[in-house]
Amino acid sequence: MKRDRIFILKFFLLFIIFIPSLVSAKKTIPEEEDSFALNGKGVEAYSSGEFDKARKNFFEGLKVATLYLDPITSAILVNNIACTDLKETYSPLESEDTIRSVYSSLITYDQPALAVIALNNLAVLDLRGGRLDSAIEKFKKVEQYQGTHLNLRGEGIALNNLAICYRKKGQFDKAILSVNKAISIFESEPYENGLANAYYNKGMIYLDQKNPEIAIGFFTLALKYDKKSGDKFNLDKTRDAINTCKKMMGGKSLSE
Repeated sequence: MKRDRIFILKFFLLFIIFIPSLVSAKKTIPEEEDSFALNGKGVEAYSSGEFDKARKNFFEGLKVATLYLDPITSAILVNNIACTDLKETYSPLESEDTIRSVYSSLITYDQPALAVIALNNLAVLDLRGGRLDSAIEKFKKVEQYQGTHLNLRGEGIALNNLAICYRKKGQFDKAILSVNKAISIFESEPYENGLANAYYNKGMIYLDQKNPEIAIGFFTLALKYDKKSGDKFNLDKTRDAINTCKKMMGGKSLSE
């Protein structure tokens, strides 16, 4: 359990670093619940593509969680900081090491619902690193856990990620099956950001098969949900995909 010892050591180092700064600031001591609120704000900013703002909130939340010696919330926030760093700097090895440490610690503290979040993030790192079989194995575990515990949104996200893996492997039938299941789940909630991602992914499945006429319909649906969710990063990505389809079909690019 070397990683657990490393995480615990880091946790108490954070305590030593953060407490003097909180005391010297001569501000009201934050409530323990503030760490949850700050994490929520960070997640909201992250979902909107505001990664600097997200990291700031996660880091402030970590200060509070450290103040109250809360290893579970600290682990969640460290995980979120690592994922945000990955978005900003793309340093996968450093982020992967941090998330693996968090995952191991959450298992140790018997927090499977939180550990599965870290496992999903490790699967995303596998996906980005081209380790598709490893990613599929992890995403299947995430899907199974979330489905068993009736976390429909988490199950849908895992299914959509599985579809991406299958698409990259050229297994388009499996990809369509997975993404359709994800869309069905997201429609039942409804979950606009999830629908945007799933329809984008479905469009990519057809675009990879050189079928822009079908792909553009799904990208258009994705754009509709991108606008509703306000995800700036996804908006640009979807517009680029629509433009690619239009160029392949000999039409004009999307100007708006």
